[in-house]
Amino acid sequence: MNLDTNYSKIYQTFDKDTLESANKNRFSYIHAKAEIYLKLGPDLYRKKDFFQMPDKSWDKNEILLIETGCQQILQGKGLTAKNPLSGLGVGGFYNLLSTFHFKPKNRITKRLKKDGEIQFLDIIEFEHFVDQTIVTYCNLVVH
Repeated sequence: MNLDTNYSKIYQTFDKDTLESANKNRFSYIHAKAEIYLKLGPDLYRKKDFFQMPDKSWDKNEILLIETGCQQILQGKGLTAKNPLSGLGVGGFYNLLSTFHFKPKNRITKRLKKDGEIQFLDIIEFEHFVDQTIVTYCNLVVH
């Protein structure tokens, strides 16, 4: 898989709001990290990662959620409330961004009801461990 080609293809599908969010929220960096994670797998990725992420103490389900999140990032999800990440839960969402060296900073949660189901849309600002840049990503949690 060619990173430039894959990233270029997904970028071309973005509407104006998503494109603005991608540029503001370091999507090219996070997309590249997600693609590398999926190519290497969790163990080799951890060995090559400065912070040795994903955390070795995380169980198989937590690692699987990171993989699921990476696949969704490669599809352009998470940048807007219209197209959030999903199926990760709150912990999986935090672990996904933590794997790419971001820690949660601020959280807004919106309660939604769709087809009789209660859903929560988390819009969370994350801060990079090293350079302190702030990114905002969206995650849908269904209860």
